[in-house]
Amino acid sequence: MADDLDLQLDLALSQPDRPLFQKETQPVPSEASFGDYILDIVRAPVGGLSDAVQGLLTLGALPIDYVFDSNLTKNIDNFFNKWTPDAKTGVGEVVQTLVQFGLPLGVASKVGQGMKILKGAQFTKLEGLSGAAKGAELARRAG
Repeated sequence: MADDLDLQLDLALSQPDRPLFQKETQPVPSEASFGDYILDIVRAPVGGLSDAVQGLLTLGALPIDYVFDSNLTKNIDNFFNKWTPDAKTGVGEVVQTLVQFGLPLGVASKVGQGMKILKGAQFTKLEGLSGAAKGAELARRAG
């Protein structure tokens, strides 16, 4: 490490016109080609589904990591980062995000519609109740 600093200092002193610290520049990303848009038709939904599954697995692994001090969430992230395809276009990123969050929401709403347990439930509206009655109704609902 010290040799590296000495080398940088010698280089800086030998070239006074060169700035001592240079900001690293990232290459400018090229514009997406037509092929990238076509490939994102497949890549984006698969990536969104993979991100949704990763989120669910990570959510389940958090308590395990906390209790047993393991690296399960890190291993899950490494696995999915390795195998999840990333969208290359802006449209693909939007589709990937919509699939990631929209698919679980759609499944949850279908499950919620199918619940027979709430079909005959009676609900009391709070609008027609007085102040004390509203408080009693809220307490009854809270258990």
